[in-house]
Amino acid sequence: MNFVHSQKISIATLPPSFLNNLSPQDVIGIETIVVAGEALSTDLVEKWRQNKFLITAYGPTESTVCAS
Repeated sequence: MNFVHSQKISIATLPPSFLNNLSPQDVIGIETIVVAGEALSTDLVEKWRQNKFLITAYGPTESTVCAS
């Protein structure tokens, strides 16, 4: 994740299955995580809501919203 930090990336869109394998220390510098592609579990919300601004974009229009 040195690339994320060195490029000052602060927003990422990730599927929950990928996010589940990360810890908050893995994404230092990212302040906002948009979750899309799959339903977000309550466990993941609890894990991440204390550390990051979490936006759920999952649903029937997610490809339109994320493409916009």
